[in-house]
Amino acid sequence: MRVTRNADIDADALYDEDLDDTIVKTLCNYLDLDTRQVFCSFAPLDLSFVFQLQDRLCTRPELFFEKRIPQPSPEFDLEQSILPQIRKKDKLLSYPFESMKPFLNFLREAANDKEVISICPEVLAGMKIPRSCAEIVDGRVVDENGNDVSLEYNKAVAVALSKIQNEEIDLVILQSRSPTCGVNQIYDGSFTGKLIPGMGLFAKALKQRGYNVIDVEEI
Repeated sequence: MRVTRNADIDADALYDEDLDDTIVKTLCNYLDLDTRQVFCSFAPLDLSFVFQLQDRLCTRPELFFEKRIPQPSPEFDLEQSILPQIRKKDKLLSYPFESMKPFLNFLREAANDKEVISICPEVLAGMKIPRSCAEIVDGRVVDENGNDVSLEYNKAVAVALSKIQNEEIDLVILQSRSPTCGVNQIYDGSFTGKLIPGMGLFAKALKQRGYNVIDVEEI
């Protein structure tokens, strides 16, 4: 048996060849499980030897297939801008057989498009990166440590709205499930990964002001 979470745990000290009934019952009692939910596996627990094997095999090129290089896609003319090409016709890339360069060029062009405004309410408000996870609980934004951070998130929404107030915006695309930008679903406030129908603060404010808002996953 091995119980691991952090990388600095001494795996050898936590290894036991025999998982007897006493240990199983103790674990089930502590974790509120039924013994029928316990499954024993005799597979190796420490798979670091696989990487050692890989290092040794690298010296034997005859054991490997010839390296395949992604090929240019006939769908795209890389000498031309990508955006007009995909506006004219849908394109399909088959990676890793075809090069992803057209897609990367598309991202660069979209990021530099003067008609696109890219903002993050939290960043605009000067919130820390990274920061504690936060979810909406009874109308308040609470972080995973139980702190009420509604004031910070409300400020972020206000700053973002101020940023776009004089812009002519046809469509707003927001990140999924965020307590700020979630459009169709948000986390339920239990910090267990459970989703419920709902909207983040920024998404709701935009909808109330008549903006056309969609979730990024709807694209």
